[in-house]
Amino acid sequence: MHTWLKDEEQASTKSFFEITHGCGRFEMTKKDANDNAMVAGSQITMEIILREAGRDIFEGLSSLVDVGGGHGAASAAIAAAFPHIKCRDLDLPHVVDKAPADGTVQFIAGDMFKFMPKADAVLLKALWDLYMMHLNGVERDERGWEKIIREAGFRDYKVISVPGIFPVIEIYP
Repeated sequence: MHTWLKDEEQASTKSFFEITHGCGRFEMTKKDANDNAMVAGSQITMEIILREAGRDIFEGLSSLVDVGGGHGAASAAIAAAFPHIKCRDLDLPHVVDKAPADGTVQFIAGDMFKFMPKADAVLLKALWDLYMMHLNGVERDERGWEKIIREAGFRDYKVISVPGIFPVIEIYP
């Protein structure tokens, strides 16, 4: 951290993660499909969301696809809390190849920019937004998200506040 804080050039061109590990988040995931930081983050995040947001968050859903779901930590938590929801994870082939096959979550190898499985809901976790923020992205308020959602052709959305964590945004076709 000392290097990152002291070296203005590195701090403006590389994330703290890149300086520490010598590669970016996605490069690390390519090197290690069992990236425990991502798995732990998903598990903790979903436990908090499910506890704090209650049953309202996935009300009326029968299917869900977790984009970039890795080995299914978030989907498994959702499936445990809502057994009627068919949970699927879409991730890159090298990640899906090493995913557990316990039948709780269906894994689909693919690229979200080329293919999106049909489902009642798509789960994009805030870890993605955090990643984007340190790569010349921006932190968005509700109006910023609304603009993106409307321009993408969705008819409506709902923001669910979760104490102690980022809000969850439900987006409707």
